[in-house]
Amino acid sequence: MITGANIEQQVYDYVDNSDNCELVTRNGIIIESLDDNSLQAEYRFIDTEDTRLSVVLYAEKKKFVETLNIRRMGDIDALTPGDLIEVYDKGLAEMACFITLHYSYCLVFQKTGNDIVATNESDCQHMVPVSQKLETHDQFIAYTEQYYKLLEASEN
Repeated sequence: MITGANIEQQVYDYVDNSDNCELVTRNGIIIESLDDNSLQAEYRFIDTEDTRLSVVLYAEKKKFVETLNIRRMGDIDALTPGDLIEVYDKGLAEMACFITLHYSYCLVFQKTGNDIVATNESDCQHMVPVSQKLETHDQFIAYTEQYYKLLEASEN
């Protein structure tokens, strides 16, 4: 078993040496090495022309390895979408929803305890009302569409 900085650097180098600094695991998780020695893991639940819903973890390589409990290189390919959802539920990852209405929009959701904070592309944040259940893919997409339809209507 490799420990400490060795596994962190090995994971980063492994991803960094992949095609376009991107690795796709057998479970469809896209892991990218970024220029600032950070890593990003993303799983796209829905990816169509008009809609994309992803769970995303972005972290410095040490935090990335710790958060995903990577202890050996084989753990990378064993990561599942469920692992990323668990990290989201702990408030360490984000759910990103991109939709196209008149324009392309994005809301990013992050849990903070029992609350969910949504951030739009202008970095404006708001608390998602507790009455709004955001548990399924459709609920995240419907919330994002409703938010931007209301925003577009208020601008007209």
